[in-house]
Amino acid sequence: MVPEVLLTLSCIKKSFSKPVLNSIDLQLNKSECLGLLGANGAGKSTLSRILGGSITDYEGEIITADRPLRAWRDDSPVSTVHQELSQISNLSIAENIFFGRLPNQYGVINQRSLLESANAALELVGLEGLDSLKRIEEVDLATRQLIEIARAIAHRSELIILDEPTSSLNKPEVQRLFKQIHSAKERKTSVLFISHKLDEVFAICDRIAVLRDGEIVLIQSRHEFDEEAVLSAMSGERSAEKQSKDRQVERGTTSFNLKNLRTQKLKNFHLTLQRGEIAGLHGLDGAGHKEILKALFGLSDSQGELTLDDKSFKSLPKTPHAAFRQRIGYVPEDRQKFGLLLGESISLNICLNKLKNWLGWVNKKETAIQTLKAARITKLVYEGPEQSVSELSGGNQQKAIFARWLEHDLALLLLDEPTRGVDVRAREELHEVIRELASSGTNIIIASNDLKDLMKSCDRIITIVHGKTSKEFWRESWDEAEITTATLSIA
Repeated sequence: MVPEVLLTLSCIKKSFSKPVLNSIDLQLNKSECLGLLGANGAGKSTLSRILGGSITDYEGEIITADRPLRAWRDDSPVSTVHQELSQISNLSIAENIFFGRLPNQYGVINQRSLLESANAALELVGLEGLDSLKRIEEVDLATRQLIEIARAIAHRSELIILDEPTSSLNKPEVQRLFKQIHSAKERKTSVLFISHKLDEVFAICDRIAVLRDGEIVLIQSRHEFDEEAVLSAMSGERSAEKQSKDRQVERGTTSFNLKNLRTQKLKNFHLTLQRGEIAGLHGLDGAGHKEILKALFGLSDSQGELTLDDKSFKSLPKTPHAAFRQRIGYVPEDRQKFGLLLGESISLNICLNKLKNWLGWVNKKETAIQTLKAARITKLVYEGPEQSVSELSGGNQQKAIFARWLEHDLALLLLDEPTRGVDVRAREELHEVIRELASSGTNIIIASNDLKDLMKSCDRIITIVHGKTSKEFWRESWDEAEITTATLSIA
C-alpha cells in the first residue's frame, strides 16, 4: 500500500556563517514516526526549526496539504517540543499547555474549560492528578518535559516534532510517551523523533533518516535497521564502539566519606568512595539520588558530615562557593538554565571560576589560552573563544561546562545527567573525560536515570529508593535487570 504523504521537502538549503543544510530532499508520511539522527552540528536542529516555522529564510520548498509551509501562519499544522524547553515559568501548567490558544469569550478566559482541557491533556501523558493550576516553575524537569509533550498533543497538530523527548524521562515515562506516539499515529498524526538513543529510535520509529554535514546520507525502513550502518553514516567512518577502559579501583583507599546526610527526602544517608572511583546513583524520579548531589554542592538545606581527602568537615557546604573552596565541582542537569551564561562568550563560560581580576577586567589572552587547552581535552568544536556559547550545539555546550572544571584540582566532581541530549560521539568523548579525571584521583559521582549510560562509565552503581540505598553493584558482577529491579523497592 502506497503511504499517504504529509510533507514533501525539496532542495532545502540554509546557511548561517557557513552552510548548515545542503539540498535536503525528504518525505514524511501520514501516521508515520520518522527518526532523525545525526551528530551534533549535523543540521538536525536547523531542519526542525524550519519545519516548526521559527526559521523562514531558507531556500527550497516544503509542501503540505498542497500549500507551501511558509503560507501557514498561526494555524500551522506543526508543533515542536524542543530539547531546551520554552515554557513561561510564572504561568500555570494549564496556561502553558494552551498558551496562544486559551479558551476565551470576549477576551475573558474560560477557566473551567481551560482546566478541563488541561487535565485531559495531562492524563494522556500519565500526569493525571497533577494540579494544573500550579506554576510550571514548581515542577521538576522531567515533569515539565511531559507537560510540553501534552501541549503538542493537545493542539492536535498534523506533525509533532520531538527533539530529544526522553532525555529527562525514566523507563515508565518513556513507555508512556511511546504509547502516546502510537495513539497519535492512529489519529493520522505524524511524529519526527529526534534522538541520540538508538535503542529508542529503533523501538518506536517506522523509518530513520541520518544527517551528516547538512546532507541526508542514509534512509532506512524498520526492516532494514542496522546499528552499525547508522553509526557509520553518522560519523562518516566505520564505527567501532568504544568500550570502557579496564579500570582497577584500589579498594581500601577511601578518600570520600559522607555520613548522616539529612534533607527533606534523605534520612541518614551514608556513602563512601575509594580514591578515583566513579560512582553512579540510580533511581526513579523523586527517589533522592539528585538531592545527594545538590546537598554536596550547597544547593539545598541539608545536614551531615563529610571527609574529603583526609579533611573532615562537621557540616556540608551551605553555598556553591563554599563547596568550591572544598574542591567540589558540579555539572547541573539543566545546562542552559543553571550551567551557562548564554549571553556570554565560550571563553568566559569556561574560565568563569578563575575570573579574579579585582578591577573586573577579563584578560582575554589568558582566557583564550585556557579555553584552547580545555577545548583540546574535551574535543570541543567551536569557531573561536569569543563565540557566544548559545551558538554551540547541546553536546558542545555540555563540553564547555566540563571544560570549566578541568583547570581545578578537584577532589570531587558531581555530574547530574551529564550526557542528556548529547549525540553518540560526544557522549563517548565525555565518558573519556570522566575516566581520565578519575584516573588522576578525582572522585566522581554521577546521578542519572539512564542506566545504560551509567554502566558505560561507572565502577559501582548504587540504587536509591525513597532516599535510602537499596543495593550496590560493582562492575565485575552487575546485571542490568537486577539493577533495574533494585530501583523498585528496598531489599
